[in-house]
Amino acid sequence: MVGGEGVQDRVIAIGGLESAYMRKFVLYLNNRLGKQARIGIVENPDQIKKWDSETIWIGSEAFIQQVRSRLEDPRCIILSEEVSQEECVICRYQSCERIFQKIMFLHQGGGNGNFSDAGNRQKWIAVTGDCTVSQLLAFSVTMAHLLAGRERVLYLNLSECSGMGELFLMEPGPDLSDFVLELRCDEKVSTDAFVRRLEQIDCILPPENPMILHEIREDDVEKLMRTVRSQEQYGTVVIALGCLCCGSEFFFQQASAVYHLTREGESFSESRRAWMRLIGKCLKQQKVSVTQVSLPVIAAESEGIHLIYEWAESSLGRLAGKYLNGEEAAK
Repeated sequence: MVGGEGVQDRVIAIGGLESAYMRKFVLYLNNRLGKQARIGIVENPDQIKKWDSETIWIGSEAFIQQVRSRLEDPRCIILSEEVSQEECVICRYQSCERIFQKIMFLHQGGGNGNFSDAGNRQKWIAVTGDCTVSQLLAFSVTMAHLLAGRERVLYLNLSECSGMGELFLMEPGPDLSDFVLELRCDEKVSTDAFVRRLEQIDCILPPENPMILHEIREDDVEKLMRTVRSQEQYGTVVIALGCLCCGSEFFFQQASAVYHLTREGESFSESRRAWMRLIGKCLKQQKVSVTQVSLPVIAAESEGIHLIYEWAESSLGRLAGKYLNGEEAAK
């Protein structure tokens, strides 16, 4: 087997496809899953029986037939050259990201066992404010991007009509509403099937239907937070709260820092004070740093992921970096 080393939760084996394709896919999965999985290529079918019983097998139809002939009830996914309605068959002629999402959806929690709580090590940053949804998105994504240069970051955005997927030219796929619905069915769900890659950032897209945010319940928020805290690969979670759903106070209480974004002008001062009173009530005397951030003018001349770099190198990025560096220094 060729692949990652170390202590991992999953074993994913790939075989029966062109060598260049398999190596490219292994590199992609290693980048996406990191230390969560041991991923490799099966070069000799005779070694199949030596592998872990929890292995997820991925490959050509002929390879999967070999696996099934040697093992009892293996978990298999066929990468086919044709589109199929069979649940275990995925068309290989699409992006690695789409294939990854379908694999994780079919095998959520595979080999994960019980989640451990990483809450003591994982840091949460909440970003909200009396600004526009676009300004909230720009600042919070830029902050997540800067943090991702230091550690693995998960980005969540609870905003109505943020246009995040379209702005960054991301392919449609599972979003926060799908994640919440899956948690209602089974609390022991991995984030992997719902996480998208935005350059260095892992993210779960906001709901396509913004009305879903108003249907989220307190127990949904508790399950979401418990599940995300259990994902030990994430050093920091950045959550943009453009919409305060039922249970949003738990996000503020979990945060090590809260950034409240404001716009210039006296006409917004009452809104700003109302927000600060609300955040104070949510925190319930907890000692959490709440920082008011006066936003600069935010430009958007680039497209897709290039926009993130434009923001990071602008006055917006310098401002976000200043607060992050101050927080780091205060530790």
